[in-house]
Amino acid sequence: MRGITVPTVQAGHAIGVDLGGTKILAGVVARDGTVVRRHERPSPQDSQVHVLAELEAAVAELLDESVAAVGFGAPSPIDQAHGVVVRSVNLPLENAPLRDRMRERFGLPVGLDNDANAAAIAEWRAGAGRGEDDLVMLTLGTASVAESSPAASPFAGETAWARNWATS
Repeated sequence: MRGITVPTVQAGHAIGVDLGGTKILAGVVARDGTVVRRHERPSPQDSQVHVLAELEAAVAELLDESVAAVGFGAPSPIDQAHGVVVRSVNLPLENAPLRDRMRERFGLPVGLDNDANAAAIAEWRAGAGRGEDDLVMLTLGTASVAESSPAASPFAGETAWARNWATS
């Protein structure tokens, strides 16, 4: 098991994108965690090409000169070394090179993690867990996940599921 790096945007805003089984929820977020703008659209169920196109459209809808980075949470194990969504159980995504595709498309730094990990990190950095050393988060949605972040250090394995237990 190895720790993960939690990137910080030093200047400007970031776009955070939560890819869910039924919707894509994107928002422009200030450094303090304040949501400046948001956009929602349905998650396509027909093809990987369509899902990736809708993710691009969600980011493009919010992109302006204040945005310095983009982050994605996807309902899948993530190959962090290659920035790939391994396989989603509720969307047509398999071996999708999301990080590189979005970096090339938008010319910005791009973060990618499992959606439950991303939610736990967000709560730890800017939400209910801010200032805490330990955090346990349960996410309930299309799938149910438990995520823990002990001793102020998020953990992940090669596919970002080392501290994550899922049922669907």
